[in-house]
Amino acid sequence: MSELKQKAAFLKALFGNTEGILCLAAKRGQVEFIETFFEYPKEVGRAAEWANRHKGKYDIYFSPMLYDRQKRQKEFVIITPCVWADLDTADPSMIRPPPTIVVNSSSKRTQAYWLLEENVVPLVAENISKRIAYAYKGSGVDTSGWDLTQLLRIPGTINHKREEKVDIAYVKEARTYQVPDFANIPDAPGTSLIEGLSSIPEQIDDMSPNILLDKYRNKLSSKVYKMIYQKPLKEIGRAHV
Repeated sequence: MSELKQKAAFLKALFGNTEGILCLAAKRGQVEFIETFFEYPKEVGRAAEWANRHKGKYDIYFSPMLYDRQKRQKEFVIITPCVWADLDTADPSMIRPPPTIVVNSSSKRTQAYWLLEENVVPLVAENISKRIAYAYKGSGVDTSGWDLTQLLRIPGTINHKREEKVDIAYVKEARTYQVPDFANIPDAPGTSLIEGLSSIPEQIDDMSPNILLDKYRNKLSSKVYKMIYQKPLKEIGRAHV
């Protein structure tokens, strides 16, 4: 597969049939940083061509979420089709649950994605990404790579810092997840159920669920997110005697 087709296939594997604004970025050392935006899926080919055209001089990144406008800010995120982590030097085979896609960001470093069976509230995806980062911090995972609007490397480009190719290690497309599948990952700092709970007022202003989760996200644990997104068990009928 050509590098151009590899880039497009990678983006399609992550975003599937969703729609939104895709952000790509090009960085050259500390002197130049460019962001550009494309309509997904309509312009996925153009996005791959842009990355291919700039990879010779720039480190190429993308944001693993889609936006509703051409601004890479968390309040404009509308689609989070995956959970993400900059595994850095951690061994991907040791991470649980195992990632769907692993990208070699250099010869000894990787970045990973867990495809979700359905899109979730962006802050929920961010919460899971943060918990993965801190749970495997001791194994080498980068704890600065979990936030919404994160930029990660695109396969088929060059890591100019190390002068090495960025490529796909593996893709397990059948490996998809639901929010409860991450319930056993410990809470990260600032997300425990008890921490700061007393500061949540009894009377909460009338606001949308997304805004509410955003406002109090650092005070809610993974258990709360599990209760929100856990699908109920099918009701069992009463036995007839």
